[in-house]
This record gives sequence, structure tokens and C-alpha cells, in this order.
Amino acid sequence: MKVTRLILFGMMSIIISSCINNEDPNKQTNQEIAQIDQYLQNLGVAEDVLYDNNYGFRFLVGQYGEYPPPHQGQKVTVHYIGRLFPSETVFDSGTKEGDLQEITPLVLGYSAQNLMTNSQARIYVPSKYGYGEEGNSTLGVPPNAILIYDVWVEKTERTALEQSRFETDSTSIANYLEANQISATYNPGGIWYTVTEPGTGDYPNVYNSITCQYSLKLLSNPGTNIETGTLTQTNIFGLIDGFKVAMPLFNEGTKATFYIPSGLGYGPNGTSSVPANSNLIYDITLTTVH
Repeated sequence: MKVTRLILFGMMSIIISSCINNEDPNKQTNQEIAQIDQYLQNLGVAEDVLYDNNYGFRFLVGQYGEYPPPHQGQKVTVHYIGRLFPSETVFDSGTKEGDLQEITPLVLGYSAQNLMTNSQARIYVPSKYGYGEEGNSTLGVPPNAILIYDVWVEKTERTALEQSRFETDSTSIANYLEANQISATYNPGGIWYTVTEPGTGDYPNVYNSITCQYSLKLLSNPGTNIETGTLTQTNIFGLIDGFKVAMPLFNEGTKATFYIPSGLGYGPNGTSSVPANSNLIYDITLTTVH
């Protein structure tokens, strides 16, 4: 099993940073992180843990979801159980539904945006990012308590505009495949793919780094490569949502083509080479899972 350093992205990390900006981890926080790490080492699961270098969270993913993670403006449904560390005594449980940026406590929203939808995970949280020095007497959380959250990111809902765009894009891709007599497999995560050469090596999870060769075309102009290159030891979770969905489906050595709707690509912003709301065609060769 490959050890992964989890890199966290996006809106929620900005919110947290605004609360603790320029504040170095204190001695107690470092001690708590070391305590968590030792505990996980003793359990024999250290190699399966995702290490958050920003805030010291430790993620142990029990189920890797197959759908894109929630993003700002989208509604998310998160089920959770809060436990005290290390006794695992339950102090809270429930379901939070709403816009991602409004989900509280903050650790739930922060965790949700860094998990694929339908993921289940256990998150170990230093006290500083739980109830801190005061604790919570109502919930029975003592001061300076390390917390454990079991979370299930059940559902993510696109905005109405995103859903309309997704349906339009999906129709365009389906029509293109039919018109060109391309037999492609649809994945419920929202992409289509064909495999030209099956692989024989390891499968990545969405937090692994990969090396792969790629070429990019637009569905509107499939005869021209607008970009070619190699991704070298690149973390999958840092790529577009279409890659987050697609890459865990294939093992080392696979050659495949992905058909990705714009909302799982570069969306309404596009890039310097990809116009806004462009459906994408990627030819990839997955050479290495790191």
C-alpha cells in the first residue's frame, strides 16, 4: 500500500486559514498529532492514512466514493458520528444538509470537500480544530479533547445552472459517440470512456500520484490536439473532476480515452487553450501509480 500525503484544496481551506492565519501549531497541537499518529501506528493502519499537512487531520478512508466531491455553491448531505479519542465514546451524531460552505462544525465541510461523494471516512482532529480549550459541556466534550469524526458524504447536488449544463453536455457527448459509432462505457460519475489497451499493474485511488501521458481535444474539434504532455507524479485529487472519477477505474499500463462534460472539466471559466463550457476528449496512457 502506498502512503499518501493528502493535499487539501479549495474554498473551505481558505475559510480555515482566515481563522488561524500566521499562527504556528503550538506545542499541545504537535503533541496531539504525535499521539494520533502513534495510535494509528499501533493499530497497524499507518500506511492507509491520508496525512493532512496543513492542520494535522488524519483521514482513514473506508470507502472511496465514485462521484465528484462537492464544490462551493453546491448542496451536500453529510452523515456523521462524533467520538472522543481514544475511547470512541459517542458525543454527537446526525446529518447535515445544505450549501457546502455553510456546513458546521467546520471540520465536516472541510472534510466533505476533500472526499469524493459517497466516500466514508474516519477523521482524527486535534483539539484546536474541535472544541478547543473550552470543550463543550452540553455534548460532554472535555477541554482539549482530540476528536474522531466518522463521516459519510452521501450526496452532492449541482446548482440548477450546473445541472442544466451537465444535461446539455451529456446529450452532446452521447450524440457524438452515436454519430461516430464509438462504443463507450458510461460511468455514473458523469464520464464516458473506452479502453484501447488494458493495463496489468496497480490501480490508483483518488489520492495517489500518477505519471501518465495525455493528449487533449475538444469534442467540438476532435481532429486536433490542443495540448499534449506528461503528468509526472501528479496527485489525482488536484486534477479536474473528470480525472478524479476516471483514473481510479484503470490500472498501470492502461490506454484509454475519456469523454468529459465541461462541468467535470474546466467549466464556465475554461483555460487559455480550452474555451468556456467545452466538452473534452482525453487520450491517456497510465504508466505509473506512485
